[in-house]
Amino acid sequence: MASPQTESFPLEAVKIQGTQLSEGVILELSGLRIGTPVNEAAIGEGCRKLQASGLFQTVGFQYAPGPGQGYVLTLTLADQTVLIEGLSK
Repeated sequence: MASPQTESFPLEAVKIQGTQLSEGVILELSGLRIGTPVNEAAIGEGCRKLQASGLFQTVGFQYAPGPGQGYVLTLTLADQTVLIEGLSK
């Protein structure tokens, strides 16, 4: 039997905290897609991509069962202040 960390389920929703960037930009940078199967490794890889973008001081995540048969992912991000201020000018 597969453990919850290795078993893949659809990504039902993503909640994003701590950034001024849109959900669409975050999903594009991470490579994560709503509706596609994910597991802890895939979520971790998406977070590594976000960190590697250089746009965030920190990247954290939690995931929990969603209302259907998938996961709801919460990303907690801390923007690189200098970069975000430069983008908004």
